[in-house]
Amino acid sequence: MFFNENIVIEYSEDLYNDFIMQLGGKRFGHGLFNSFSKDNVKKWTEIVSEAYPEFQNLFKIFGYDWLGRCFGIDLRKSTYGNILMFEIGTNDVLEIPCTFDKFLNEEIPLYADVC
Repeated sequence: MFFNENIVIEYSEDLYNDFIMQLGGKRFGHGLFNSFSKDNVKKWTEIVSEAYPEFQNLFKIFGYDWLGRCFGIDLRKSTYGNILMFEIGTNDVLEIPCTFDKFLNEEIPLYADVC
C-alpha cells in the first residue's frame, strides 16, 4: 500500500463505507493526504456544500490533502463515480475522471505530486 502503511482492509460491497469506517481519520504520507472520520463526514459535507451550493447532495466527501483541498465522489448523473477536488481557497472544482478505487490505488500513488 502507498505511504508504507501496513493496513488490512475488510471489503464489502460498499468501498466508500469500508474506507470511511476502516481508514477514516487516518493521515497518510505524514499528512500529505488525510481521510475524514465518520464523525467528520457530515460536518465537512456541510462546509463544502455551503462553499459550492451547486454541488449540494451531489458528492460524498472522503478526504483532504495538505493544501486543504477536499475530495469527494461525484454523484451527478453525467459524471457519476468520478472524483471531485474542491479547492476551497480558489472556489474551483476539478473533475478527476477515475473511480474511487482507482483514485486510491493509482492516482495518489502514481501521481502524488499532481494530486
